[in-house]
Amino acid sequence: MYAIFDAPYDVTTTALVEELQQMYLQGLHHPLHSAQKNFRNSLAIAQRAKAEQAEDTMITAALLYRPCHMLFTGEYDAEPWTIDSLLESGTYDWLSESFDIVVAESIRLQPHARRYLASVVGEYYSQLDEEERSEISQHGGIMSFDTSVAFARGKYFTQSLRLARWVNQVNQAQLDCMDLRHFEQMLTAILPSVSRATRLN
Repeated sequence: MYAIFDAPYDVTTTALVEELQQMYLQGLHHPLHSAQKNFRNSLAIAQRAKAEQAEDTMITAALLYRPCHMLFTGEYDAEPWTIDSLLESGTYDWLSESFDIVVAESIRLQPHARRYLASVVGEYYSQLDEEERSEISQHGGIMSFDTSVAFARGKYFTQSLRLARWVNQVNQAQLDCMDLRHFEQMLTAILPSVSRATRLN
């Protein structure tokens, strides 16, 4: 059963954002720690974007980055998404049509953005843990010079790197020690940005 996608693409902005809020709250309180951590993590990433006064579309991309597949399918115990699962499940279409193409592309390009950073910024790769390095390998590993140049010329290169930078900053922080109410307050503060990003589409 598709959760947010139960309604057609012309669902009103208010209904979409309200359902997103409910799904997010369920994720924050989910008994499965790995699911809960994904939602907390993305809220913290969105808070980074908001603190830098990023555009609404980028704040929305940050908020949806980790849990987008779970939000779309309603399966909170889902495996982390891959580029293939993002496309094949319809999650990418939901992101681009319900929000904005910048949101969808900034998220879709994250594996490549991380590969790029690992290729051109030595200290970035050294900060990654084994699981993160394994994910980079699974998506193609370190980029060749030609591949990195081609990626840097892509239309959404800048946005994908900004999101990757926020993700990396949050990964280095100690989030688990924060009170759950902190994340609930963050969600309330960030949702207006999601509403504006949705209306842009």
